[in-house]
Amino acid sequence: QWAEQIADIAGQATNEATLEGMLRKVVTLWDAMEFVLLPHKDSRDTWVIGGVEDIVSLLEDSNVTVSTILGSRYVGPIQAGVDEWAEKLHLFSQVLDEWMVCQRNWLYLENIFSAPDIQRQLPNEATLFTQVDKSWRDLMRRTRANPQA
Repeated sequence: QWAEQIADIAGQATNEATLEGMLRKVVTLWDAMEFVLLPHKDSRDTWVIGGVEDIVSLLEDSNVTVSTILGSRYVGPIQAGVDEWAEKLHLFSQVLDEWMVCQRNWLYLENIFSAPDIQRQLPNEATLFTQVDKSWRDLMRRTRANPQA
């Protein structure tokens, strides 16, 4: 009688420990992940995000792992931590998508508004872009100082 209960408890503990290890691996991988930042053109103080393939791959793998953990009946003791990571990954995915769109638009517009004749023809738009440009460059400098994804 006790042997069966001990075996059940040991099996549950083993499965819970496996899930904890899976979550710990996700956390460890993200702690080490950094954005690849490349200098923009020949600039020493303007940066752009380089390839994000490794980050996207880790994001996809992490989502699969977290979904697997959430689908397990042994998730109970770590449910809150797993839910938190599911939300973090979802938010990060949204932010990364928007960041890449913003970078693409900035690269396009920076090329246009760096031309003096365009600045003369569209002074209001050039002024607006200058403000956005300053914010973008500041954001990328801060990202370079702390590139952790």
